[in-house]
Amino acid sequence: MPSELRRFRHPRFAPPGGKWFYTVPETKFYIVVSMSMQELIYKVKNHYRINKLSVPENLAALIQDHMCARLSNGYCTGDPIEGIPPLTFFGVLKGTEKLLQFTNKVGYVSADEAEKRAITCKTCPGNILHFCTSCSGLKQTASEMVGRRKTKIDPYLGACQYMNCVLNGMIHVKRDYLADKLKYGEELPKRCWMKQPTE
Repeated sequence: MPSELRRFRHPRFAPPGGKWFYTVPETKFYIVVSMSMQELIYKVKNHYRINKLSVPENLAALIQDHMCARLSNGYCTGDPIEGIPPLTFFGVLKGTEKLLQFTNKVGYVSADEAEKRAITCKTCPGNILHFCTSCSGLKQTASEMVGRRKTKIDPYLGACQYMNCVLNGMIHVKRDYLADKLKYGEELPKRCWMKQPTE
């Protein structure tokens, strides 16, 4: 961790993607909100209390530093944390098209399975929300590539840090097809559905 915590240059403005998020280090629990930083701080504090943990005195600063490591360059002071892939709009678009271009030929998982995957992705630290996938057309592109399939969790899904793909499309595709198209290893979280014997 850097000696000086990163911070928002203009805290009154919503971050890129319009989401505030934080992974509680002690529990690895991921929290994301759409209202404000204050709402996120409230939920994080509540999570600490429920788990009978001490709330850090500089929680707001820690949240900003966590988000800044995953947001677009220029929004915060300092540099992104090493080891976190810098996703870009065109990179994710290319990755999504490469991954989903033939999915209509390989078939899709059931609606229930897609919903379960979406829930897992929603709380994953690899669910990157640093650019607006809705207003940029990325979500629409991914949706059309999987026959406009949807889940209730779609509003909380961004791009996958590990797969470089828009999540609202990827969650509908059969796992074996995805595994065949992408190389992945221990960097995936243990609870990732890509590591589970599902559809």
